[in-house]
Amino acid sequence: MQKQDIKIMPDGNLESKRIYANFAIVSKSPFDFSIQFCNVAPISDFSQLEKNGFVHYAPVVAEIAIPKEVIPGLIEALSSQLNEIKREDDVELRGYKPLEK
Repeated sequence: MQKQDIKIMPDGNLESKRIYANFAIVSKSPFDFSIQFCNVAPISDFSQLEKNGFVHYAPVVAEIAIPKEVIPGLIEALSSQLNEIKREDDVELRGYKPLEK
């Protein structure tokens, strides 16, 4: 049998709804990376924030474990999309520096 590249595409039938997150934390193990996505609400009670030691807790809306072998392609895809946004919208993205190849 001849070796054939396989292209994987999402089928468009979501089993779960789209989830909004405005904050993410990345951690790693020897086998994979985990990304916890959170939805940080605006701070409305600064006295409570002070009581919490200035820690603002945000609910985790999703946690995704990604095998370490997938990460380089993910970084490349995200960088490409960010570069496209920056070109199209002339947007300065806070803390964003394009990856150099």
